[in-house]
Amino acid sequence: MGLNYQHNFKNNDARLLTLAYKASTNTSLNSSDFSVLPLLNYQGRVSNTRNDDRTREQTLQLDYVQPIGKQTLEMGLKASFERNGSNYFYQTRDSLTDVFVLDPRLSNNFSYEQAIQAAYSSLIIKKNKWRLQAGGRLEITRLDADFRTSGTLARQHYTNLVPSLNISRQAQRG
Repeated sequence: MGLNYQHNFKNNDARLLTLAYKASTNTSLNSSDFSVLPLLNYQGRVSNTRNDDRTREQTLQLDYVQPIGKQTLEMGLKASFERNGSNYFYQTRDSLTDVFVLDPRLSNNFSYEQAIQAAYSSLIIKKNKWRLQAGGRLEITRLDADFRTSGTLARQHYTNLVPSLNISRQAQRG
């Protein structure tokens, strides 16, 4: 699902305010049954797997464009949130009891969350056939992963400042 809104200002239609929201959800359930036949020194087995996977993502973005004479100032904010989870089971049939037994070494249950918030700005200066765009983006990221089967937690939180510079010249025709 996505919603977008754009506002043009009456006094200057090059001045824009844009708001966008996007949400998505995906779930899937996959399973497999398989048999390995005995061959030479390898013992055969009957196994099955199941994976229950869920993903949910939301993004919110606000952009603003402000002409200043022949120059243009662009600013924006963006927030993105993602949550994933997976339950993966691997089972092998016990030949004596004919019951499927979970193999924890090959199974995994985990969740993953990612949150990114960003603010960005750039100034575009035009002079004759030349164009200079200078700006930057400040981004804060948080990642959390929980591998419940193994009891392992992984967390990273960091901040990045990314400057940008673009110089271009319009090609001559002819």
